[in-house]
Amino acid sequence: MKTSRGSRWAAIICLLVLSPVCAEYVAAYDETTGDVTALLSGLLFFIPLYGCPALVIREVARRTGMTWDGMTSLAAALGIVQAGLIDQSLFRLSYRGIPDWASWATPTYVEPMGFSVYLALIFVMGHVIGSFCAPIAITESLVPGQRSESWLGPVGLGIATGLYLTAAGLILNDHLVSESAAISLTQTVVTSLIVVGLVVLAATVGRRRRETLTRWCSPALLLFVVVGAVGVGKEKLPPTWPGVAVHIALLATVALAALWFSRSSSWTRLHELAIAAGFVTGLAVTGFTSEPLFGGVTTLEKYGHNTVLAVAIATLVIVGARRSQKAVESVPQSS
Repeated sequence: MKTSRGSRWAAIICLLVLSPVCAEYVAAYDETTGDVTALLSGLLFFIPLYGCPALVIREVARRTGMTWDGMTSLAAALGIVQAGLIDQSLFRLSYRGIPDWASWATPTYVEPMGFSVYLALIFVMGHVIGSFCAPIAITESLVPGQRSESWLGPVGLGIATGLYLTAAGLILNDHLVSESAAISLTQTVVTSLIVVGLVVLAATVGRRRRETLTRWCSPALLLFVVVGAVGVGKEKLPPTWPGVAVHIALLATVALAALWFSRSSSWTRLHELAIAAGFVTGLAVTGFTSEPLFGGVTTLEKYGHNTVLAVAIATLVIVGARRSQKAVESVPQSS
């Protein structure tokens, strides 16, 4: 069943805005927290940087018949491009005067390659979950009838790609001008090879369909609660090797559970939404309990900011859950 053209454009706009909101604003870490004018104007840059690539990832995946495995691989590839090749924060022991950056990077710093495992994990997975996959899943739940369809034509896809490349180019240029050094040739080559490998993985393994089995599947609500707890817990882990190990273990547990349950004939689109909403809830809760990295944000601005965004996202999730539940077709096991 196709949705109306208006619904399709509403979904496009929703994803363009929701992606930067989840990527940047929900965490409430910046000095713009609570400043409505600064937040709205910031979207002029963050929509091309986050919303456009989220839209392109979704479009490529749906046009080529990728499963969520493939979409996640594409998101990881773009996350590595962003953190490793564009802003190059992955390879820095200090960055743009951000307080405590060195204390985050140093404990798990791998000298031969010159990068922090902790920062690599939180940056790349932050992009995979917060910037791309969770916003895509939440937005698609709002238009279940057009979930598997293309939303953009060739012109729209080209515009979205061009806007992202422009924003990425501006960041790269600013980094090269303002920071003391760029990444090395070895770092560039290794990072690029990993990105290519993830894209190849998305185009091959990411298009394979798994056989549906008759097995127990967790209720969507339970999945939401557990993933939400994982989302909160992983944000509170220290930037140490034990913290990284626990972080990876938590994410691996969610990933394996999703793979297991998604092969059940009882798996539906509501379960996809539950996982996405759980992770975004973790980001929102963390935003309430953390302080902005830079001063000048009042208590009213901070908690007003957190509350408005939490209510807005919760509303989207509730509407998406109701629409997904009404959809007659269950989610394919490999989607």
